Amino acid sequence: MLLQLENISLGFPKQPRLLSNANLLIENPGIIPLFGKNGVGKSVFLRALAGITQPIQGKISIHNKTLIQLNPQEKAALAAYMSATPPTSTNLSVEEIILTGRQRFISGIKSPSTHDYAAIENALENTGISSIKKYPQTESVYAGPLS
Repeated sequence: MLLQLENISLGFPKQPRLLSNANLLIENPGIIPLFGKNGVGKSVFLRALAGITQPIQGKISIHNKTLIQLNPQEKAALAAYMSATPPTSTNLSVEEIILTGRQRFISGIKSPSTHDYAAIENALENTGISSIKKYPQTESVYAGPLS
């Protein structure tokens, strides 16, 4: 997958920009860690990459198509975003929260398939969190070490 940012500026109205005139080309992205202090714009950056918010200026392209050219289904097939703020329900397990990201593959009132659960297991293994998949979603799961 090709991900390209051209002359991107991000931020909020009437506040200093969090990112100005940035350019980035990633030809074959994998898992890329994103580090920074609180309030520096990590979530704003990820929301723009997922097409949830628009940059102040510039364009973001995936597979040589700008995010503006993609319909919501195409965006959902390319990116998923989970807020740093935990969901309000505390009854869901980590596995169930990840399952919500598969919703676009589950039509109507159907139950998740074995393929859906295999995809979830793959995501858990790739991110190294299989050991906590049955844990209830709590602050300690979000903020604590995953050992």
